[in-house]
Amino acid sequence: MSRRRLSLAAIAAPLAAVAAGFAAVPAQAQVSFPACAQPQGFQCGRVAVPLDRTGSVPGAVSLNVVRAVASNNPERSAVIALAGGPGQAAAPLATDFASTLAPALATRDLVVFDQRGTGKSNPLSCGAFQRESSSSLQSLAGQCASQLGAGRRFFTTNDSAQDIEDLRIAGGYDKLVIYGVSYGTKVALAYAAAFPQRVERLVLDSVVTPEGPDPLQRSTFGSISRVLGELCSRSACSGITANATSDLRRVVRQLQRGNLRGSFIRSNGRAASGTFDRDDLLSVLVAGDLNPTLRAELPAALANAKRGNRWQLTRLVARLGGLTASQADDEGVNSALYAATTCEELPFPWSREAGTSTRVAQLRAALNGISPSAFLPFDRSTAAASTMLELCEGWPNAGPAPVVNGNLPAAQTLILNGNADLRTPLSDAQAVGARISGSTTVGVPYTGHSVLGSEISEEDCAKRAVQQFFGGQAVSQCTNVENVFAPVPRAPATLGSAPTVRGTSGRLGRTLATVLMTADDVRRQVIGTSLDLGRTPNAVGGLRGGRATVSSSGAQRLRSVQYVAGVKVSGTVSSRGAASLSVRGGGASSGTVKVNASGSVVSGNLGGRRFRLTFASGASANDASLPDVADVLRTWKLRNAG
Repeated sequence: MSRRRLSLAAIAAPLAAVAAGFAAVPAQAQVSFPACAQPQGFQCGRVAVPLDRTGSVPGAVSLNVVRAVASNNPERSAVIALAGGPGQAAAPLATDFASTLAPALATRDLVVFDQRGTGKSNPLSCGAFQRESSSSLQSLAGQCASQLGAGRRFFTTNDSAQDIEDLRIAGGYDKLVIYGVSYGTKVALAYAAAFPQRVERLVLDSVVTPEGPDPLQRSTFGSISRVLGELCSRSACSGITANATSDLRRVVRQLQRGNLRGSFIRSNGRAASGTFDRDDLLSVLVAGDLNPTLRAELPAALANAKRGNRWQLTRLVARLGGLTASQADDEGVNSALYAATTCEELPFPWSREAGTSTRVAQLRAALNGISPSAFLPFDRSTAAASTMLELCEGWPNAGPAPVVNGNLPAAQTLILNGNADLRTPLSDAQAVGARISGSTTVGVPYTGHSVLGSEISEEDCAKRAVQQFFGGQAVSQCTNVENVFAPVPRAPATLGSAPTVRGTSGRLGRTLATVLMTADDVRRQVIGTSLDLGRTPNAVGGLRGGRATVSSSGAQRLRSVQYVAGVKVSGTVSSRGAASLSVRGGGASSGTVKVNASGSVVSGNLGGRRFRLTFASGASANDASLPDVADVLRTWKLRNAG
């Protein structure tokens, strides 16, 4: 489940009223699946399922289905792969799911479908969400609900679970393995509860509980200190902060007195400024689930911000705009479906029959009845500012709340969850695991949301767990995971406060350290913005000035980039980290610096002094552990599933 601001972009074709958009076609058995034009090697088909299974409202939904057939399937079984959201189309992810779930597919078909109301399965759309508007999100939600009509109540998790059973029948399968990521895990659990005899196995990645998610996000707030603690474990925050959670509390207290203003550098190299609030700060934390570079920068940003230096923190907040815009377009998230499912079925702290103003009052009363400690290191006001709450405050419910079947069957179940996941925290996954006899829960260190698409480590323990689970072996826990995106240092305000590179001293040493930190910071911004956009950016801004243009391979050309105030660094950095740079200004020793790709050799001429430094194996002058852009983008689509 996502906490980022809901996109109101036009995603699907217009549909004036839900019930009017569906033909009266009954559910089918044994439908035809001809070969797909794309993706190659798959079969494509459509399965009609009832819009309303009570029969009160006529019509059917035509589900868009893509499947890969195993050459040998003696048990007539299939793996159903479910995307998240709610509102994400799954069919475009078919080839990615096939790769991720390969250990399960030797003797099973793979079936991927766009859940009702998403992708090409009669997608919902609201005119209210398609156009620019100055109206409140509450008002837009009410308009969308009116446009969809009373049929909007037939897009719940239970409806999708029933659709899976119709797909099973249509495909001729006896048993199903259900794989779900994020919201898809909630659909998987609903199907398992409704049809336990048809479940062979479950694989749940980034778990939403059957009753969840909690609209007040209490498990998210309760996990922040643990997530920051893991990030700073093994002395990773030494020299940055003694306690990142304590720094976060101090910045939150500053924000309780009023919004904070800060400056940042746009990708064109021009300075800009803006204000941010507690909700923006929480959004940075949660966005780190999908982009670990954001979280790696947070301890230093908080440590500086509590002292009044907001450059690093403001840049993190400013980057959220790019994150939101890219995912609205590229993930295929259907805003109308998201609203219909979320607002019709979640247990909000208000009466379903109440109007917007009454709901706001009931929410306030509910929050006042909860201990403030439930929201630390934030507060009740931050919880109340959730976009989900604002959206659903204005959504008139079309029917009664769906009944949640929480009786989860005993089934072979593999649960994968990132230890650093704040959208679907590890505590929720552990709670679900405790309810399923025969389940194994694997927590993956330093990893956020959508584990199988997010884990970047040599151990690949989540991938190994899937192989063991389907290979009949005992599933092992993660033992030796390194944090590829470890916390970054605090940015020095001036050259005089910069450190020196080992083996150097004085102004030359501080200048050399500043050059290397500047190059590392640019590489991190390129990687982080690539994760935001799903592609390599054309340019990124420096922390305090200048810009770097970026090639398609990820190589950078720095143009007067300032990481430390007044110190301008120019030159080139290859996608692998080899650098040829010049430096001037800010009291620095002017000259040139060259670094090989591993960071083991640094040479140049600064202030008229030639130097050459060689670092032993296992040490380097730069952050040579950073992956290149191609590596981090390889699983971008799955990383953003859910």
